[in-house]
Amino acid sequence: MANVLEQLKDEVKVSEACLTGIFWNKPSLYDLYDTDKLNRKTFLNDIWGFYFGLGRHMYEHGITVFDDVVTNKFVKDIGVQKTFEKYNEYETIQELMNEMKEKEGNLDGHYEEVKKYEVIVNLIDLFGNKVVKKNSGYDYKKMDKDQIYLYWQDKINNIGVTRDVKFDEQFLLENLEDIIDDWDENPITGLPFYNSRQMNRIVPGIIPGNVYIFGSNSGRGKSSITVNKLFLSAIEKKEKILVIANEMNLQMYRSLLIVTSLGVGTKQGFDRSRIQKGRYTPEEKEKLKNAVKWVKNLCNGDDKLITFVFMNNYIMNDVEKIIKYYAMRGIRYVIIDTSKVSQNYKSDQRWAGFGDDYRKLYELAREDGGGFNLGIYTTVQLSPGALKQRFLNEHALAEFKGITREASVVMLMRNVWADELEGGKNELLVHRYVKDPTGEQKYVKEEFKLDRDNQYYLLFTAKNRLGMDVNSGQQILVLCPNFNNNTWEEIGWTWVFDDKNF
Repeated sequence: MANVLEQLKDEVKVSEACLTGIFWNKPSLYDLYDTDKLNRKTFLNDIWGFYFGLGRHMYEHGITVFDDVVTNKFVKDIGVQKTFEKYNEYETIQELMNEMKEKEGNLDGHYEEVKKYEVIVNLIDLFGNKVVKKNSGYDYKKMDKDQIYLYWQDKINNIGVTRDVKFDEQFLLENLEDIIDDWDENPITGLPFYNSRQMNRIVPGIIPGNVYIFGSNSGRGKSSITVNKLFLSAIEKKEKILVIANEMNLQMYRSLLIVTSLGVGTKQGFDRSRIQKGRYTPEEKEKLKNAVKWVKNLCNGDDKLITFVFMNNYIMNDVEKIIKYYAMRGIRYVIIDTSKVSQNYKSDQRWAGFGDDYRKLYELAREDGGGFNLGIYTTVQLSPGALKQRFLNEHALAEFKGITREASVVMLMRNVWADELEGGKNELLVHRYVKDPTGEQKYVKEEFKLDRDNQYYLLFTAKNRLGMDVNSGQQILVLCPNFNNNTWEEIGWTWVFDDKNF
């Protein structure tokens, strides 16, 4: 919501300034507009809320001419000099008063605009950022406050009319002539994978309105790659995210974040096994402090970007309540690590129940139909049988493969097997594009095999509504992780024969 609020502040700042100037020129207007109609909190921009509130306070104390001498004395008497100085004292309001002389006729227009934006912000608290999203029947910029209020009041009324049926009526062919310009000027952007050019080619990061599934077997890097690719991205982009965890606790994530910061940020060598042992050498402690400093610099000191909620008992009804709570407070991205079957399901309900859980996640994520327009990223554990699968697809989830129906993107990861390394029976041929050393072409294809000195992982895109998947030509991304400092290098592309071993 932070970015939307800044946008709204910018849109209404002129009207807020002009309205304040008119009132300072004619303080008796405060009698006509009591505090129920206009007060400091009505204004989105703090500067004009301060001057408007100061003016009312002065008028209530019998001051009817707001000159510099009277104003400066009053400011000193009530102890708000610091704020007054912050906004350049009387000079700011004097310039505005001069500008608004004999423009009282514009009062109603500025008043309506200021009140309109107050209504918009209040509606965002209830409905989220969709309040400022334009569609065929709604454009807040072209509507007055009453029209906006009635539009959203009608939404509420329809809840009773349609009972549990949630839908948004739109028309496919309407405004087609404008859609290309809209796509051009407002490209779909989300939360990209951090420093990951190839993963972002597969799918452009985490896009609101979609559910993502990222699966691997137990202990094979699900949380590690999530911290590297998404936590750091949220910090870099100053995007607030919610993390719902049920396996790793807060200290484990902090440890992993520091390790990752050493790997991709300060790039100072550190023995990961030493993190929890304490009694650091001066050199070790300095490296850890530098890693923390790097994170703080990356987030500009905003230590509230990542909200962590740990669930001892993972039950989808509780997860749903938590997501709704934070979605109403402006969170756009949710990470569930690890998503699993609700603990309240009986054994014979587990496979169907897990599918129902993902249906609920989709209903929360979707943009229309009563959803919150969220990007929900979930990690899942693959079945033990997946350890024998060379080619990963939805069958790696065994009886729980039905959860993929609700997901827009399904990425599954495994480590490279020994026989797939160079010299093995099923050695993989990997390729990437590098700059042509001869200069004849811009890039040339370079092929190579995987040596036995490193470990490698393969990332299969089993489903992708936002691009290609393994069934429609998407190649398999080869990653080279270093778990000591949690780095994940994208080294190339390959293909694995689908042996149908599931």
